[in-house]
Amino acid sequence: MATQSSAGNELRANIELLAEALTSAQFQSDPALTERYGRVGRTRCLEDARFHIAFLAAAVDANSEALFLDYVGWTKTVLVSRRIATADLRKNLELLEKVVQRETPAAARIAGPMIRRAIDSIDAMSSDVPTFIDRESVAGALASAYLSKLLEGDTHGSMAVIAEALMQGPDTPNVCSEVLQLAQQEVGRLWQLDEISVATEHYCSGVTQQVIAQICTPRRAAAAGGRLKIVTMCAPGELHDIGLRIVSEFLRLEHWEVFHLGANVPPRAAVDLCVSRKADVLVVSVTLPPHIAGVAEVVQLARARRELDHMRVIVGGRAFAKHPEIVKFTGADGYAETSPELVHLLRSV
Repeated sequence: MATQSSAGNELRANIELLAEALTSAQFQSDPALTERYGRVGRTRCLEDARFHIAFLAAAVDANSEALFLDYVGWTKTVLVSRRIATADLRKNLELLEKVVQRETPAAARIAGPMIRRAIDSIDAMSSDVPTFIDRESVAGALASAYLSKLLEGDTHGSMAVIAEALMQGPDTPNVCSEVLQLAQQEVGRLWQLDEISVATEHYCSGVTQQVIAQICTPRRAAAAGGRLKIVTMCAPGELHDIGLRIVSEFLRLEHWEVFHLGANVPPRAAVDLCVSRKADVLVVSVTLPPHIAGVAEVVQLARARRELDHMRVIVGGRAFAKHPEIVKFTGADGYAETSPELVHLLRSV
């Protein structure tokens, strides 16, 4: 009988087989899809199938049905916003259920009920996403002003909002952490709702990186070399690193020594660096749940090194935001949802 770990691994090992089988079944079940979407449509359907299976494997790993339900809800919003019927997604999930049962029967014992639950729940899932920004709060008002300039394409104006805020009252940590993170979350929401293009999303992210480098970083205190040595990295395969960059600057403001590795770091190389830098803490960020398994790999490698017996591993990122209970799957020592929470944890190290 399949365990959670073996079932997740079986799905990942067969992701191409399953994705191709699912895509073929989808187009065979509705020949009009070829006329409607053509070869490009089939390619995108194949990409979507890979995402379905990757998120399903992550949910199986963590024994979290809710994780897969959240993904299906997110997918429904994306599709409805782009005028693709919910019935098409339901049909796709029904075919996924059959393909998983046929191609990976051992994994299907655990994954099958999750897929069925999503099928049964899809109609009740909202296709709306509430804003992340409360314009009545100080941070929300700043995030709204910053984002408005971004969406106007006013790079200089958006950077000026942050620079002026730092001069007029709010301190650097609040601006560079809470405000920028709120703005980035709202950018993701607008893309999900098809209110901005992927190019605009990338432009906004690029400007935010400039703000971190040109405004937030130079304003942090010059003193460094505090007692903690901290390595920050994204999980293997994870490419979303802006939030982690903001967090890294926040930690430097505490006068800790921070080694920021960035996105998609090979696990063994990251652990080797922790050894060479005699790290006290490793912070790993995960935005997409399929990369949670990579965190578990990093933790296992770190635990195998005697030189790192003292090192704590803290995880964070959007992948855990709604379901912090899945942190236990990674083997990490702790979880922090926000930069201030992380600082509070680290002060006890």
